[in-house]
Amino acid sequence: MQSLITCGLGVLLLIAAGVNSTKWRGVSVTVALIALLAFALVLPFPTDRFVMGDGSSTAQDRANFEDVVGTHGRVVRFSAHLSYQLLRRFDIALGSTSDSPAEAYRMLSWLTGALVAVSLWALAATDRWNPRSVRYVALAVMAPATLLYFGYLEVGYLTLSAAAFPFISRDLVTRGDVGAGLLVGGILFGIGAAMHGVGYLGIAALFVAIMSFDIPIQRRVVLAMTASGIAMAAALVWLWYYLSVLGLDVVPGHASLGTAGFFMRPLWQAREAETRILYPLLSVITARDLLVSGLIAGLPLLIVTLLIRRQSPREARLALAFAIPCTLAFVLFWPVQGIGIEVDMIVALFPAVFALLWVSSTSVRASAASAALLVLGHAAFWWVVLDDRFVNRMLR
Repeated sequence: MQSLITCGLGVLLLIAAGVNSTKWRGVSVTVALIALLAFALVLPFPTDRFVMGDGSSTAQDRANFEDVVGTHGRVVRFSAHLSYQLLRRFDIALGSTSDSPAEAYRMLSWLTGALVAVSLWALAATDRWNPRSVRYVALAVMAPATLLYFGYLEVGYLTLSAAAFPFISRDLVTRGDVGAGLLVGGILFGIGAAMHGVGYLGIAALFVAIMSFDIPIQRRVVLAMTASGIAMAAALVWLWYYLSVLGLDVVPGHASLGTAGFFMRPLWQAREAETRILYPLLSVITARDLLVSGLIAGLPLLIVTLLIRRQSPREARLALAFAIPCTLAFVLFWPVQGIGIEVDMIVALFPAVFALLWVSSTSVRASAASAALLVLGHAAFWWVVLDDRFVNRMLR
C-alpha cells in the first residue's frame, strides 16, 4: 500500500509537471506533499510486518529502549545523538508506557518526513514551480527511501535530505558563489549527520563534489570549505547544548562510523564477524545483495545520469562527483544483519540518489526512465524485507 501511494503521487506529479499553468503546478505539488504526509501518518508500517533493524526489538523492550536513548544514565550516544534525544523527549511526552517507544519512533519518522516535504516544497516554490523542479519533487516522492517515513523503526535513513543537494547545486550553477541555497543545503546535510553518523558521508561527498566543479581552484576551495563547514557546524552544535545546557555526557555509541559498527567486505575470502559469515566482494551472495540493494538505494540512476550528462554537463559533473564516495561506501559496507533487516542503512549510504534524480529531472525522458527504475526499487524493497534469504543468520 505504501508503495502504491508514493508511486501514485509521483506519477501524478510527473503529469502535473507538463501542465502549462504555473499556479496549478504549485497546487499539485502542495496537495501531493500534504497527501504524502497524511498517508504516512495514518498508514504506518505495522510493527509486526517485517523486521526493521534493531528498532523492531528496541521499540518492544523498554529497558533496551531506555539504554539506547540514555534515559537513566544521563548520556547521549554520538552515533545518532539528535535522533536519540528526540526519541527520549517523545517517549516522555507520550507517557513512557510500554507502547510509547514504538510511537516515539513513528513520531520521529513522520516529523523528519515533514521536514523533507517542507524542504521539497520550498525548493519548487523558490524555483517558481518550474516543470523541472516539479518533476524532481515527483521523483523524490517515488524514491524507495521515502517509504521509510511511513514509520520505519530505525534512524539511519533520517540522514537523508531530498532537497539539500538541489539547493546547493542550483546556487553553484547559477551563482557560483555562497547564497541562500548553499546555506540551507549545508544546514540540511548537517542535520542529517546529527540524526545519524552515516550522514558525515554526505558532507564528505559534498566536499569532493565542489572540489571537482568547473570553477577556479581557489573558488572551489573556498566554497567546499564553506559548505562543509556549515554542515559540520549544524551537525555538531548540538554537542555544546548537551554538554553545557543539559549536562549530559557524550559517548561514542555502537553504530558510529569508524568503529566496529562499519564492517568492510573483504575482497576474496569469507570470514566470521559478529557470529555471522561475512562474504567477500567477489562472491555470488555479495553480487546478489549489491544488485538488489542497489535497486533500492538508486545506484542504476548513475546510468541515466551518464547518458544525459551532455544536456546539463555542469550539474551532471557535480552529481557524479558526489556519487563517487557514496558508491564506494555502499559497495564496501557489509550490513551485519543482512540487507533485509538493515534497509535504513542501505538507503542512508547512498545519498547520491537525490543528486542523480536532480540531474535526471532536467529531461522528460530521463525522468520517465528514472521513475521506472524507482518502481523496480520498490519491488526490490518488498522482496528483500519479506524474504528470509536476505537475512544474515547467526552461526551460534
